[in-house]
Amino acid sequence: MIGAVGSIDREGEDRTYNVMVADDDETNRDIVRYFLSDIGGLDLVEVTEGRTALLQCLTQRFDLIILDLRLPFIGGDRIAQHLRGSSNPNSATPIILSTAMSRDEIGTELANCPYDRFLPKPFSRADLVMMVSNKLGLALA
Repeated sequence: MIGAVGSIDREGEDRTYNVMVADDDETNRDIVRYFLSDIGGLDLVEVTEGRTALLQCLTQRFDLIILDLRLPFIGGDRIAQHLRGSSNPNSATPIILSTAMSRDEIGTELANCPYDRFLPKPFSRADLVMMVSNKLGLALA
């Protein structure tokens, strides 16, 4: 059960969804892992910086990628641009871009960034679960 959100209907599904979570802040990764713990069948791959995130995305197929905008070495926006602009296993994988920066701080920086959804930090469990389940095509019960 996911509190007010409800539960994810996975009846009869044996599929595992591979999800990358790239965030340099351990607390943020812990929160994402905790919030998504009620969705069965998720295999979370956690990385702490942009180079590792990009290398993982170039070699492993994910069903969903959650990127922090300000990762060390390579930011989430640049990773998204590279994935969409080249032939790789994740060129069409849904990307959720997240940051604690305000809209004023971001400005027009993301105008040409090819992400699917934007998730401002701090985010609620309900917002994350609904966004992830939507991108994975899972039904909330």
